[in-house]
Amino acid sequence: MCKKNLLKSLENNFIFMTSELNKILNKELKSGNKIKEIWKGKWGKENILFILLEKPFKTAVQKNLKEISFNNINDRHYWKDEYYDKKKHILLACSFEK
Repeated sequence: MCKKNLLKSLENNFIFMTSELNKILNKELKSGNKIKEIWKGKWGKENILFILLEKPFKTAVQKNLKEISFNNINDRHYWKDEYYDKKKHILLACSFEK
């Protein structure tokens, strides 16, 4: 997906994100992390909005967020870490350092 379409997709789906995930994503972008991939579709049994960042999370990990889980996946076939909104089925993940 080209960068223009990627950003448009994110803008269109922003209303579905929780304010906590918005805050985390905005902090990551301000810290220099970039969006590598966005897609919406089937993941396991759920339809999710998936956002993958280019680098590992640069901001402090938050583990006590309501309705949002943090998981250390640590699988190079997938990604390093993720935040998952259990209610809205939104996954914000980060890649490994290259």
